[in-house]
Amino acid sequence: MMYLIIYDISENRIRSKVAKLLVSRGYERIQLSVFAGPFSPMADAHLWKRLQILCPRSGEAESEGNSLLVVEVPLKQFANIRTIGTLPFDMAEMTGTAHTLWW
Repeated sequence: MMYLIIYDISENRIRSKVAKLLVSRGYERIQLSVFAGPFSPMADAHLWKRLQILCPRSGEAESEGNSLLVVEVPLKQFANIRTIGTLPFDMAEMTGTAHTLWW
């Protein structure tokens, strides 16, 4: 499985903290506000709690205009993503399909 974390956060400070947190936990940035990783953010209690603090639920403080989505994508479907342009990550490496020979 791959997990996409997609967010729309209006405040620069919070947006930067979320991005740095995701990178520190091993997620790869695939678009400005889209990250992907092979593990569920909900399974990492510390990560999930920090995300909830940084991007509160509707009706809570500082939640206006902020949202964060987690999408579970089967690895085969993720590997079949078609793109236009340059990717900021290596799809084969991320999906475990890279083949490397060591001499």
